[in-house]
Amino acid sequence: MQQVERVASERELLAELAARNLHVVIGSQSSANAVRLPSDVLLAGLVQHEEARLHLALITLFLYQPETATAVPAALRQISQGQQLSLKLFFTAAVLLQQIHGEQLRQYLPNQQLLPDLFAASFGLDAAASPQAQLQQLSVCHRELGGDKANWLGSYQYAAERLLTRLAKEAAWAA
Repeated sequence: MQQVERVASERELLAELAARNLHVVIGSQSSANAVRLPSDVLLAGLVQHEEARLHLALITLFLYQPETATAVPAALRQISQGQQLSLKLFFTAAVLLQQIHGEQLRQYLPNQQLLPDLFAASFGLDAAASPQAQLQQLSVCHRELGGDKANWLGSYQYAAERLLTRLAKEAAWAA
């Protein structure tokens, strides 16, 4: 495993999210002179940050720009084992949320790619279960692996709902 030599600052992460038109994270503002971050550095920086809102931004980013999935392997090489687990959990949540909210997402993002299911099997999710049931299983797994009592299911759903609300508002403004 290779560690990132320079971890992106919170301001750089927020500026990069804003540059990608992801203003769903409070405090993200675009800066004309901001240095653009490659997707793998952005992913690694988001998962390394201590703030939960930046961790949840991973879900939003994957749903809004599924092409960032190609940067996941490079990001995994830059972070610790515990952070790798977190990135895989949030990515898997995004995969399932994309399946759950696919119709709505396609309404606002018609050319959206499907996220590849890279990690669900490693978490022991029941492949025959509905995406909603798998998301519930993932939240239990996340809670057990993280050793905390967080409401991961609610957190995953909140990230998706914030994005969908923003996309709906943007569509209404454009109409």
